[in-house]
Amino acid sequence: MVLTEFKKDLIQMIEKMPDDISISDVMDELYLRLEINKAEEEIKAGKSISHDKVEKKVEKWLAR
Repeated sequence: MVLTEFKKDLIQMIEKMPDDISISDVMDELYLRLEINKAEEEIKAGKSISHDKVEKKVEKWLAR
């Protein structure tokens, strides 16, 4: 049986979790990883904002 990289990562993730893990906990972890992967892809595509720009925007919002 040939496992895809995703399946290998999923198995490793589950093996690292405690034995009393719930399905909800697994789903939360999967969702977190999905969102992190999306963010990394956005960064690679140049769709991110620097920390300095965010700070300046927040300062403007708070000054209102």
